[in-house]
This record gives sequence, C-alpha cells and structure tokens, in this order.
Amino acid sequence: MSGLYTVTLNGVSEEVYNKAADYIQAHALRLNYRPEVSTIDCEFPDDLDPAKAPELSEAVIRKVHQQL
Repeated sequence: MSGLYTVTLNGVSEEVYNKAADYIQAHALRLNYRPEVSTIDCEFPDDLDPAKAPELSEAVIRKVHQQL
C-alpha cells in the first residue's frame, strides 16, 4: 500500500527546496511537480512517513485521503 501527499515548499530557500525535492525523488513511488505553487504531489510507501524526514522539516505536508 501507499499514501498520497501534497508537499508545499512555499517561501523556503532554494537550498531547502532542492534538498526536499531530492528526498522526494529518491523515495516517492510517483510524483507530480506543480512549480507555480511550489508544491509536489507524491505517493510514498506506507512504511515511510514524510513528516519525520529532516529534509522535509520546513515543508507543509498534507496527506490526501483519496484512492487512485
């Protein structure tokens, strides 16, 4: 199983954004960039909690409750 998340990086530094994007690219099963709103929609395995990742500490992470 997996969980869908919206990760918003609005107002963070370029360094923080790049670290978060690298983390997401390395761990997400699927992702969709929405650069116009500094947001990345992503799907993570259930055994990975993005809210506990230090690379995403400055991000706003929202779990999406829907099925694909």
